[in-house]
Amino acid sequence: MNHQSFDLSIIKNNLNLKSGVFKFSLRLAFVCLLGFYIGKLFSLGDHSYWILLTILVIMKPGFSNTKQRNYERVIGTVIGGILGAIILTFIHDVPAKFIIMLVCMLITYSFTRIKYIVSVVFMTPFIFILFSIIYASESTTTIISERIIDTLIGSTLAIIFSYLILPHWESFQFKTFLPQILIANLKYLENIILRQSLNPISATEYKLARKDVYVHTANLSAAFQRMMNEPKNKQHNIKEVHKFVVLNHILSSYLANLSAIFQDNVSTINEEQLKLIRKARFYLEEAIGKFETKNQQAIKLNIHLSETKVDAQITEQLEMITKISADLSKITDKL
Repeated sequence: MNHQSFDLSIIKNNLNLKSGVFKFSLRLAFVCLLGFYIGKLFSLGDHSYWILLTILVIMKPGFSNTKQRNYERVIGTVIGGILGAIILTFIHDVPAKFIIMLVCMLITYSFTRIKYIVSVVFMTPFIFILFSIIYASESTTTIISERIIDTLIGSTLAIIFSYLILPHWESFQFKTFLPQILIANLKYLENIILRQSLNPISATEYKLARKDVYVHTANLSAAFQRMMNEPKNKQHNIKEVHKFVVLNHILSSYLANLSAIFQDNVSTINEEQLKLIRKARFYLEEAIGKFETKNQQAIKLNIHLSETKVDAQITEQLEMITKISADLSKITDKL
């Protein structure tokens, strides 16, 4: 677990329009205020707070996440509204409705973080049944129509103003992920080689380096998917970004394969292979240097070179790693 400190400096550093958190806070405050007044001016019933709830649930710091959540909320509410109407039309026995409500409640809270659209589908009839039991005199049709209309109003406000007010586009944030994955792959390469050195590292250090590659690869892929869900005119250098993501996946797989070869065989490294390792390190450090102003601390590889015949698989794998590292260094010029 990474330690996170909480102090006033973090708040001060985010009190500017360069901070995505600050922009999201202003956007959310404005849209909630607007939703509140729309609910007051055009009240369709006693539950106009559903507009605010919809805005709070749908709006996310990134446009693509807001768009996805908006789609799930609207579709889930419409389907759930139809399901709720069918249940309330054909089932009038209160104990039976109560049992169905408990089942819907269980599914709602079970799927909230796993599959949000499923959660919303069952949340809507759960609310309708609950209200029909509490407010027996209130019209079911009124509740259903109010729920759907309020959800549509809230979702419309959320998606429109996520685009118009201080938007947070993934293409501007994406560059922060690029040096992180390059550094992770460089450290992974160094840790693989260090396991063959005169002073080998521990298994824990190696596993942590490998874990960092997996984590940063997942972050990079998720950021790329979010970028693809944004408007086309906001996707900058999309071809180069896609190539960078693919090259990093290939590099990580080559490194994993190299590690497996070393583990399966008691292999040693010769002078030719050491040159390839140094070249790969150079290209990766060069790529990192294009994003990071501070130099990464170089790790000394204290390797005992073998003069005997070594595994040709290692040489072949190192050649491919070097080539991919060179390609990554070239593509970073365009990013």
